[in-house]
Amino acid sequence: MDGKSYTPGGDFLSTMKWYSKYPGISCQFVPCEYATPDHSVLSRFQLNYYLWWRKKLKEGVFMKTSPGYVWLRVCELINVEDPGEGLRELELFRMNAGSCGLSPDDIEKTAADLSIKGNLDLPCGLYGKDPVMRSMALSETLVYPVRTDSPVRIMYLAGTSETPDRRTVSVFFQALKGLESAFLKRNGKGIGKTFESGTEARTICLFEKFPYFGERYCRVTFSTYSSELKKFASDLLKWSSGGGPGAEFLSTYGEILKEIRLHPVNETLPEPSERGTIREFCTEEEWRKNKSSGNAREELKETLDDLVRSGKDPEKTLSQLYEIYLNQTKERQKKLAGNVCADYALARHLPVPEPGLVRNREEACIYFEHFLRGNRKAKPDRDMFLELAPGIGETAAGLFDEKAAEIVCKILSNVDNERLKNKWIGLCGICRKFTFETTLYRGLGCETRTQIAYAGFSKNDFFAKQLGKLIEGVVTITALSSMDLPPVELEVFGIREEKLAELLVSGKVSNTLFTGPADRILFMKKPRPAKLDPEAVLQAEKDLTDVTDMLRTEDEEPAAAAEPAMTTEDGDPWQILSEKLSAGGKEYLRLSLEGTAFSSPLEKEVNDLSMDLIGDVIVENGKIIGEYRANAERLVGR
Repeated sequence: MDGKSYTPGGDFLSTMKWYSKYPGISCQFVPCEYATPDHSVLSRFQLNYYLWWRKKLKEGVFMKTSPGYVWLRVCELINVEDPGEGLRELELFRMNAGSCGLSPDDIEKTAADLSIKGNLDLPCGLYGKDPVMRSMALSETLVYPVRTDSPVRIMYLAGTSETPDRRTVSVFFQALKGLESAFLKRNGKGIGKTFESGTEARTICLFEKFPYFGERYCRVTFSTYSSELKKFASDLLKWSSGGGPGAEFLSTYGEILKEIRLHPVNETLPEPSERGTIREFCTEEEWRKNKSSGNAREELKETLDDLVRSGKDPEKTLSQLYEIYLNQTKERQKKLAGNVCADYALARHLPVPEPGLVRNREEACIYFEHFLRGNRKAKPDRDMFLELAPGIGETAAGLFDEKAAEIVCKILSNVDNERLKNKWIGLCGICRKFTFETTLYRGLGCETRTQIAYAGFSKNDFFAKQLGKLIEGVVTITALSSMDLPPVELEVFGIREEKLAELLVSGKVSNTLFTGPADRILFMKKPRPAKLDPEAVLQAEKDLTDVTDMLRTEDEEPAAAAEPAMTTEDGDPWQILSEKLSAGGKEYLRLSLEGTAFSSPLEKEVNDLSMDLIGDVIVENGKIIGEYRANAERLVGR
């Protein structure tokens, strides 16, 4: 969320209660510069506009606003307002999401949390693809009789991401009512009970992105369903939209559907006799103990998320994040931990623990500024210098090593000090400030969008040329020192530094300068391409073959390369996975490849086997992980 950062005080809850009855007076819009304000930080005019805007919201009118006002109102809704009122206003926010500073997914997830807090039915939504919320919504959709109040429920049932048109929605729900009655007559069960495969309990944390002062941790129990449900609903959706469902579907339900076309089901279904989910509040300890889904990557995400939110000493937290990064052995987990480590450093204005975690030129500039401002933990390496000075020659770049990079660091620190002593502008002041927009903590619960300011070293031609001159000068002086020759003149950023460079390279200082061409010294170190006679090379190869044949005994034959024997233990792990997977697991894998799978116990079956055989999960929330897609397609015979 854009705007100034502000942390509400410890009396935030009492302040919200105090202002809950104040209506405000009609006035013009007053913008709010804070992203996360409380009432005390707002000016008199901002506070009055907020209270007036809030009054109109309660009346169902959405007026012009700032993201900070929306954030403050959400805090009030989840802490001090009636949950029913909260859901009404959150729906207004969802309809005007472009003006709120909150994404529709965040608003829907907050509404779902609020319904759990207030023991209300889950409102229909996508919930940011939250797997537990989506499973709960599906379970509450399929209680008898099936709820038919929103097209989003069709998306749950059929596993589609596209919202059907109004005509399709009408036909689908008419058909669903008729089929519900047919199922009940046939087996005494509704659609939900027919396809139910069991129940699952999960622990969740409510309102993770907002300050919340109530019971935050909850254990929810919901039904799980076989993959046949999605196939049934998908075929019904095709039929409703005028497409062609499968032959098996038509042979089973065709006659019922024909009857429904002739005589639409117009009666109002009774209210469901049960909710479809069980919600019980629990302790934080139970939540922490049970929140893991068994997926190593998800466990890592939760650990990182907890650390980022902990509010402990930033430098200690960054050290812990870096330690987690170093301990990762799998590439994807290591990349995730490294990105979170770099994001935390950006958010807390700290240098990343190592230059290798820098991901782009903007971050290189930020790291470099930490170094110039005297932070001893920031030590630019060879690659970072070459990134910031892209114009140096290939020869100098090839000879520039980590030892030379350390020398450049020391010279730059001295240059900056000398410039400041002479009352010149320091190196940080040479470059203009820029900003870039980025998403921090992508994929975690604390994901946020923000703007970061940096000194534009990479966009300043003068800085890049002077840095390149310094790198080439250090390389040249190093080459001269190896031949016991004095250094060349080296002036960078207006400061003469050849004596310091020579001292750092060789430990001594000459009283003279090398007067020969420095380029020649570099050329002497440059690898020279070999010139070979093609005919001579061919003759040498022929001679080698003849000698080899002479040395071989008459009855000795060239040994054919033995192919390694393939055993079940040493064989293709994907073939073994194919043999061990159940039919349901293979079907779930096929649906995951098509993008139509919901998270289910079958996903755990697939991932448990893949962890044993491949060392990683291959499905996440009903989607095949990209790097395993080709092997998964081979496994299901696509």
